[in-house]
Amino acid sequence: MLTISPNRTLALLGALNFVTGLLVEHLIPPAPAEPLVSHIRITDKYSINPPTTFVSKSIRSALENHKDLVEYRQGNVANADVVAACFNDPAPNGHLYSYVFDLTGDFNYEHPAAAHMTHTLAPAVTIARCSAAQLARFPGSVKAHLRNIPPFYEQIDGNKRYKENDEKGWQFDVGKGAVRALVWHETIRAVGAIEGLPLVMLKFGLPYGDNMVGFEVTSLILLGLVYQTTGRDMKLLWSPNLPKNTINMRDFVGLMWAAAEWISTKSREEANVLAGVPIYPSNDPSLMTSPPPSPYLVPASTGPIIVPVFNAVDESDSTQRSQAAVISEVFGVKVGFYTGLPGLLAGWGMRDVTEDVNETHMEEWSKIIANSSPPVLRTPLSPYMPLYQLEEHGCALDGEKTRKILQYKFKYPHFNKDSVQGFINWCTQEGIWPVTNASASK
Repeated sequence: MLTISPNRTLALLGALNFVTGLLVEHLIPPAPAEPLVSHIRITDKYSINPPTTFVSKSIRSALENHKDLVEYRQGNVANADVVAACFNDPAPNGHLYSYVFDLTGDFNYEHPAAAHMTHTLAPAVTIARCSAAQLARFPGSVKAHLRNIPPFYEQIDGNKRYKENDEKGWQFDVGKGAVRALVWHETIRAVGAIEGLPLVMLKFGLPYGDNMVGFEVTSLILLGLVYQTTGRDMKLLWSPNLPKNTINMRDFVGLMWAAAEWISTKSREEANVLAGVPIYPSNDPSLMTSPPPSPYLVPASTGPIIVPVFNAVDESDSTQRSQAAVISEVFGVKVGFYTGLPGLLAGWGMRDVTEDVNETHMEEWSKIIANSSPPVLRTPLSPYMPLYQLEEHGCALDGEKTRKILQYKFKYPHFNKDSVQGFINWCTQEGIWPVTNASASK
């Protein structure tokens, strides 16, 4: 018989190769500290043994040493039956899952709208509906339903930091290819429209640190190693003042749990009053007119959907200039910026520039990997930058509300030499960081 757990049980869907390992570490700390949850069920499409994606040592350790607390199910969360089974099958102790972390979604900038609706919109709504259905059957059984919002919005003004309720902080330009942001935005509305769901969302900055083997800041760190090895100066595109607000992965998972704990003691109505943000429709006709339109979309005529949202950024208020200074300090390379950018791009498109710089960087990276001692047999690390990372995109978030309400104390409040070196140390422990003669300064 299913019972409602007086303890915390967590259903974690997606993100095996993103935040899952650090979440498990956060929730099941080393003894003598007590676990914060009684059971974690992780569900994702990847195989762990043999691995079909990067699987950190922390996940392997948890599955081997905490079999009573952590379970992994391989299943594609784009499949509604897989999602339903996550909720319908109780934890080993018979308890329902009281915390639901939906970490699904397609991050690939190049994918078309149809792919994003299949891999972002549909799973998110399916998971949220399963949460709501469990609540309807067993009132109070779901204490928190969390979902994250990636930094896909256009925030390039160097003088502006956007609070959660600033409508200008939610802008994107589909005409410039922001189809990914469009679908993610409408996903917020679709999930938020499900009544009674104890929903909270984190709108996060540029993530970096342990377990973050990809994304923009990781590429920048790896380029520091590339240019240190070649002995050449490193130059970045766009303004030094371009905002690049960051969040360390360990603080990101800490904020996720703090937000879940916060919503767990409140009704949705109370949460909306304290942290609700109106999410306006994109008013992009392509989603509603594309054949066939997704049944998961909320019509624009519904108007704004109120969703509790917290900005998840550290206290460093990073820009390209401050990040460049850190990379210079860590790797001992000179980092500058291209001036006269229109002249630089004369006769070139950004896709041409992307192909050219990646060819150069990947050639040097291959040499670094080949010459590493000890050898790095398999590493997920790569300085390859997709087109989106080389285009002019900023991240400018105001974290005041988050600090005030969630009262979370940051472990890494600043993007600096120590936090970058911490990531390098983690990579070294994982056996994925190439060791060269020109090692990063300590």
